[in-house]
Amino acid sequence: MIRKDSVRWERVVDLANMAFVTPALWTALIQIGVRADVPEDVAFYLSELHSMNQARNHAIKLQIVEIIGTLNNVGVEPLLLKGAALLLTGMLEDPASRIMIDIDLMIRIADVEKVLEALSTLRYRSRVSDAALFDSCQHLAPMFRSGEPAAIEIHTKLFHDWTDPEVLATEDVWIDSVPARINGLSLRVLSPSHSVIYNVVHSEVHHENFELGRIALKDLVDLAIISRFHSSSIDWRNIMACMNRHNLGRVLRSYLYIGMKLLGSPVTPDFRPTVGNLFHYYRCLLVVRWPVLSFPALKVFRLFSANRMQRRFGCSTGVFQLARARMGYAWYLVGKYAFSPERGFLLNRLQEKGMIRARTKPKQEKVKNDLK
Repeated sequence: MIRKDSVRWERVVDLANMAFVTPALWTALIQIGVRADVPEDVAFYLSELHSMNQARNHAIKLQIVEIIGTLNNVGVEPLLLKGAALLLTGMLEDPASRIMIDIDLMIRIADVEKVLEALSTLRYRSRVSDAALFDSCQHLAPMFRSGEPAAIEIHTKLFHDWTDPEVLATEDVWIDSVPARINGLSLRVLSPSHSVIYNVVHSEVHHENFELGRIALKDLVDLAIISRFHSSSIDWRNIMACMNRHNLGRVLRSYLYIGMKLLGSPVTPDFRPTVGNLFHYYRCLLVVRWPVLSFPALKVFRLFSANRMQRRFGCSTGVFQLARARMGYAWYLVGKYAFSPERGFLLNRLQEKGMIRARTKPKQEKVKNDLK
């Protein structure tokens, strides 16, 4: 039982804001019947953010419907990813509970030209002057329309060429995707098992949460929703085998264990945590208390890792070849982000993704402004 004098509400709300799960926190407090035990000032703040996010998500849903309808008119059936899939397919019991940063959808690479042309008729534009910056990225340059709450990220694949292992081949993703008809719209979503794999790899590998010992609470909430909604359709054994083939078995087990401990997420029936999974869980709890333990230097180390240099430049593992590749890549990053016009765009995107914080406003005010 939650009691007013037993919870450090300021800390709870602060953590929820940083994890972008504040509306979900309010939904959960109501669902478990402890609304009366929440201090009035905290309840007012949480309910206001929930209401603001409800209005914002309604506007985003209208965006998604308009985009899909336009793409259907040019013969394209998009595959919805992440929050867009949860919001439009009804997997969210409370549509206002999830904060959405952007609209992620995937198309076949052969359809890129006509998709961009169709979106341009809706007045969506990219703020990036050099589209080549996204050549190795899993999505094209984000597109924006004045007055709309969310940007669009058009994916042609699920994983980044340099940073992510190709756990799922793009063609297999399309073959196993599930068609859906919603209010006359034609679209596709990831298969239940692929949804789980994509959630894990995107959170723990692409955003490096496993290596840095961070708890990606927003992603874990998504996993819990997917796991419960598709409880009878997820092939956990196949997922584990797929992740093991790419040396990500430990990552998967640790992620599932955290979800099970914190959110009661369903897992494979024969799931047994290892000592390594327990160690990772308690390390993550320490990082929550002392964020310095996430060792930001590890991000730099991985940025210039041998595997990334090989994927990026096709060099060998020799000392001199790697040193040359690392020096060239460092010079490229300096030119790209320190002196180019894209510097401001990068900072804005990092703030939108929650990877850095705006220094000019308190955390709670920043979340309020994001939801407007």
